[in-house]
Order: sequence, then C-alpha cells, then structure tokens
Amino acid sequence: MSITGSLDSSPSKKIFWLGVFSYTILALLAIVFYKERTIFCDVAFRFYAMIEADDYAIQANRFGSYFTQSFLYLSQSIGLPLKYVMLNYSVGFIVYKALAFFICLSGLKKPKFALTILFVDVLMVSETFYWIQSELVESLSFLILYFAFLEYSAERKVHILRLLLLLGMLVTAVFFHPLSFINLTFFSIFLFLSTKNTSLKKHLFVGFTALIGLLILKTLYFKTAYDTAASNGLNNFIKFFPDYVSIPSNKYFAYHLLTDYYFLPLLWLAVLAYYAKQRYTMKFALLFCFVLGYILLINVSRPKGHMIFHMESFYMPLSLFISLAFIHDVLPLLAKKQAIVLLFCIVSCRLLHIGFQHEKFSAPIEWKEALIKETAHLENKKLAIYYKDAPENLMLTWGSSYEFWMLSTLETGVTRSIIIYTNPKTMTAGRMGGKNVFLFEWGGCFQSDLPKTYFNFQDSTHPYVFYKPLPK
Repeated sequence: MSITGSLDSSPSKKIFWLGVFSYTILALLAIVFYKERTIFCDVAFRFYAMIEADDYAIQANRFGSYFTQSFLYLSQSIGLPLKYVMLNYSVGFIVYKALAFFICLSGLKKPKFALTILFVDVLMVSETFYWIQSELVESLSFLILYFAFLEYSAERKVHILRLLLLLGMLVTAVFFHPLSFINLTFFSIFLFLSTKNTSLKKHLFVGFTALIGLLILKTLYFKTAYDTAASNGLNNFIKFFPDYVSIPSNKYFAYHLLTDYYFLPLLWLAVLAYYAKQRYTMKFALLFCFVLGYILLINVSRPKGHMIFHMESFYMPLSLFISLAFIHDVLPLLAKKQAIVLLFCIVSCRLLHIGFQHEKFSAPIEWKEALIKETAHLENKKLAIYYKDAPENLMLTWGSSYEFWMLSTLETGVTRSIIIYTNPKTMTAGRMGGKNVFLFEWGGCFQSDLPKTYFNFQDSTHPYVFYKPLPK
C-alpha cells in the first residue's frame, strides 16, 4: 500500500511526523542563523522601511507577503528589542510554510499537496534559505494550498463562502509575483490531466478562466514600473537569437544542478521515464516543456546568472513542477515503508545541505562585526568606505547602511552610521558634511526622524569621514 495513494481521507502519521521533523529543523536553522537571514541587503532594507514608517512595506502590489511581514510589523509595533524582531521575522517564514503544510495535511486531508509543499521547501532550497526576500518563493506554498482547497471544495456541495475564499486566494496568488501565472497554469493543467472527477475539472476550468481575467485586469490597471523594468529581460530572446546555449547563466545553472540541486534532474528523469512507459503523452509533454521552457525563460532573461542566491529564487518553480508530478504519480507506486524511507532520506539530505550553506552568508556578518570593533576607538565613527576596500564576499553593498545599523545596534546597543559606497562621485562634501544625517546608497534621512527605540545614534554632531579598513 502506498504512502499517499489510499490516504487522502486519513493522513499518515508518518507524513505528519516527517513534517514536524522537517519544519522543526528549519525553524532551528532560522533561529541559529537569524543574523544571516535578516542582516542582508533587501531584508535589512525592509526592516528599515517598515520600522521607519511603522507600516507594512508592500512593493509592486505583491500583497501576498502581508503574512510574513506581520511577524516583523507586529514585533516592532509592540516595541520588542531588535534581536527578537529579527528572530521573529526569520522564524516567521518557516511558520508560514509549516502552516500551509499542516493545513493541507490535517485540515484539508490532502497529503499529496502537503508533501509537495514540503518538497518545494527543501528540494531546491540552498542559498534562498538565507535570502528570504523573494515573493516568488513565498508564493509557492500559498498556491499549493489554493489548489488543495480547490480540490477539497470540488468534493463538496457548492458553497458561496468557499467560492469567495477561493477567489480571494486566487487574486492573492496572481498578485504574489508576476511569474505566479506560470505556476498556476502548470498546476491547473496537471490536475486537469490527473483527475476523472467532473466537479474538479469544472472547478479547475472556472479557476483558470478567472486566472486569465485577473491577468488581463492586472496588466491593464495594476502595472508597476518595477515589474515593467524586470520584464525587459525578455528582449534578450531577440538579442541572443539563435544562440541560447552558450550564455553564462546556462553554465552556472548546470554547475549548481550538480552541486546544489542534484535531486532535481533525478526526479525529473524518473517521472518522465514513468510517463513514457505508461504512454502518458500529455503529462510527458507538459512536464518536459514546462521544465525546459522555464529554464530557458529565466536563463535568457537573466543571462549573467552570477548571483546564485537571486537566480535560485527564480528557479524555484522548477521544484514545484517536478515535486508535484513525482509525488502525485511516482511516489504512490512505492510500498509505504519504501516511500517514507525515500522521503526521509531526501529531506534529511537537503536539510543538511541547507545548514552548510550558511558560511557564504556568515562571512560578511563576521567582517562587519570585526569592522565595528576595529573602529570603536575612533573619535568620529561615522564612516564612508569604498567598496573596493571591502572584501569581495560581501556580494552586495547597496544595503550596507541598513546592515550596519542592525548589526551595531544589536551587538553594542549604539547605532553606527557606516556606508559602503560604489560611486565616489556621489560622496560629495555637501552630502557627507551633514551632521544629523543617516546616509544610504540612494539618499539619506535625518537621524532625529528615526524612532529612537531602534536607532540609538551617538554621532549626530559628526559628519561622515572616509575610512579604509585595516587589511586582514
């Protein structure tokens, strides 16, 4: 008897405890490496934006991130120390994913969807565990939950409240990220091909029709400059035509398939082999075309592909496509004991892999901590550092002001004003000479305007000065 095939109405205890084990480990990692997950570029900026405005920081209409942002917003609203705001936000992402898993498993009695969520949360996750900002990654758990609830609703009499909830979830999923429509499309077609249930087919058809309508409305009335700029990468299909093979992003992706995403091609080939053997032509074509087509879309749109923590977030839907097919069609072929052993081995291996990825993100934190100590004796501690004088492993420096604010306040209780700049022309005497200012890459603000609970400046009477860190 398979682990999922006959358990849709009575979730397996083994799946439940596998979820408990997995999300407990992920939560512990999120606690241990909370600095790495929060004191990093985009996330540090989100901390600044939300604490400075005492409000949510929803960008480009991606309001699906309200849930995870609530961990940060509510923590700072009640005045928790910065450390616990950071911890709550770091762990909040795991709580969000775990809730989706257990709602699918124990609430909706959909173990296949629950296992798909778990696989998506570990199968391809490597550096994105430490770069938690991506709404695309956040959206995956939510849209799996949407389809689990859609199937749950299709098995029951039509109820207006369930339909309204489904519509609200679909709207949220569409607005979560511009690429969400690809994931929604794949999921809809896959389930349509997988079921003989007429009611579910009707729900899927209506949902897909609503999806098209929502995409049209979003394109016409909710277009944002950020998403428009991001879509400019599609012009590369013309630029590189017809050579889409030799671009650097393909080489980087192939390398990381071997070093980070090793289970992905194995599961993909296993599913394709099963579909070929069973002559499931439509499913074979769906999975084959969506996987290769999506890789082409991302790699051509972003041909440099060198910031893997960023690229990985765009690759994450691949884990959805493959996990969904594997868990729905191949895993049920195994005996229950074999299936649970396989799941435990894959998940455990991936959890270990995620834990070992911290070094790349710990090193910049350690350098910043050392710099804070190195400059503690200076009379004027308000510093501007040229990026070429900083280590290359900092990866991105545009968020340095926010990172030093968080780290110095956390470690010493005093907020340091330190910026790592990339363009010397922007560091004019007039800009650096202001005493009551806090500078960042694209502007600055008055220190006195920032909430004292989290910004304890002691350098308001000093201007910024240039500083070159001591060689290590």
